[in-house]
Amino acid sequence: MKTIDKNHLRERLQTRLDEIIERHRHTEDTEKMLHEPEIEPEERAQKLSIADVYGYLDEREKRELEAITHALSIMETGPYGFCEVCKKPIDPERLEAIPW
Repeated sequence: MKTIDKNHLRERLQTRLDEIIERHRHTEDTEKMLHEPEIEPEERAQKLSIADVYGYLDEREKRELEAITHALSIMETGPYGFCEVCKKPIDPERLEAIPW
């Protein structure tokens, strides 16, 4: 059986998280530009956060974002790679397919 490469999976999780956030930051930026007076792009970028983006996500993306942040948290604090219900190890190939 293959072993879990947590660093690789952490990078994949972070990349997916960044993709979701960036896609919706663009949507949010466009909407703000249409409804707000001009402000500096740097100022706008500083104000954006996951919480700002969260309101623009559909339900599937919200669940995925929550699952990704939960998986990243478990990697730092708990036994990543084990089922939270039955406590058995999760197959590394399954984690590779869906690391969250």
